[in-house]
Amino acid sequence: MSVFRFTSAPHTAFCSSHIDAVQLVFTNSSSNDFDLLIQGFNGTGLFFLGLTHLEAASSPLSVYQTADIPTHAVSFELLLVTNVECATTASVLLFAKQKGQTVAIATNADFEIGG
Repeated sequence: MSVFRFTSAPHTAFCSSHIDAVQLVFTNSSSNDFDLLIQGFNGTGLFFLGLTHLEAASSPLSVYQTADIPTHAVSFELLLVTNVECATTASVLLFAKQKGQTVAIATNADFEIGG
């Protein structure tokens, strides 16, 4: 299992007050299929929940892209959890948006990754 954690709060590198939505692109570069659970939390609790299956890198279904996920310019945390260890063979891009325009892009380096 691998866990990718992203946090946005006021006055941080990814300042939540300037982010009203995010879009995620998760890519599987390994030769194994796996499942991906996405959870979004804010001050009121769970605000987003998604589950998908990513196929091996040779498949066009090895990339999963979300629609815009509203964050309403408040502090939030995203947890992306896989059912296999893939911290070195998966990549994630997070497009932080304000009024539909991308204002920042986060990569693996901006996530806490554990497994």
